[in-house]
Amino acid sequence: MASLYALIAIVGVVWVPFINGALQCGSAKVREGGCPEFYDTIIRHIGGADEAACAMECQSEDTCVGFVLSKSAKPGCWLFKAGCTQGGNLDKYEYFDFHRCSCSDSLCKNGATCTEAGFGVQCKCTGGWEGETCSERYCPKELGYCLRSDGKDQNSGVVKKNSLDGKTKERQDSCLEQCRAYPGATGCEVIWDRSNRGCYVHTKDVARGNGKDKYSCWAFGQCQDMVANGGKFCPKEAGYCVKHNGKDQNSGVVKLNKIDGSTQNAQEECLSLCQAHPGATGCEIIWSLGSRGCYAHTKEVARGNGKNNHSCWVFSSCVQSN
Repeated sequence: MASLYALIAIVGVVWVPFINGALQCGSAKVREGGCPEFYDTIIRHIGGADEAACAMECQSEDTCVGFVLSKSAKPGCWLFKAGCTQGGNLDKYEYFDFHRCSCSDSLCKNGATCTEAGFGVQCKCTGGWEGETCSERYCPKELGYCLRSDGKDQNSGVVKKNSLDGKTKERQDSCLEQCRAYPGATGCEVIWDRSNRGCYVHTKDVARGNGKDKYSCWAFGQCQDMVANGGKFCPKEAGYCVKHNGKDQNSGVVKLNKIDGSTQNAQEECLSLCQAHPGATGCEIIWSLGSRGCYAHTKEVARGNGKNNHSCWVFSSCVQSN
């Protein structure tokens, strides 16, 4: 560690918007110079972490004011508390300072509640919104690694963001935010308790997770508006409701009315009827077809299949309103 006595960086500004549940205002500035007080001010070392992951870990430490990031092929960083001054020059490291904001910056959107958290602010979303400022539509998280639309594993266009174990909610939230910020992202995948653990961005076709343990997948094409009902917000998916194996669910279906379901009012009324039906597991509405109307499902349903003139709600995917 003695080689870290002096550190150098390319001076610049880096935006670090969402760290472990807290929103950072302004920038994480890269400054020249090292930390002669290395042994007095270091908090801990984070192996296998990139810039975003190091920032997340820094935010989790109350005394952390910055970190030194390795510029070598092997990623990692050292977290620091206050007291570092500029030192000598080596071209192996970068030093990041944090500049954070308060609730007065009005960064939380769509009725979110803002609270100051550590060195930043935290937005508590409501109404089916999520993301760093509660400006992102709900995106369902599916168990398993991400598959293409044809059901095959998607190994093309995958970018690894970090090697951190993704078992905790904080790590998964951070991974999702990194993926959403990546240009051209189509989905996100996080892995834990495996040798290939970490956060991955997808940039090619992904449709759903395959149900495997120790993986989670977000297919951005499935991010959707939420319909409020009964104190919960339920994601509405295009298509008729299918089972986990992709087959149509024709058992345990109860027709509740014959109203054409093309309007928002008709869909909200249908959802209310379904949620009031004993033992309902989902809801389906159809329009502009001979089978138009509202249907309650009472057997297994997993998702909509994307077909036109149908919408599906899977009640196990509903989230409680804040």
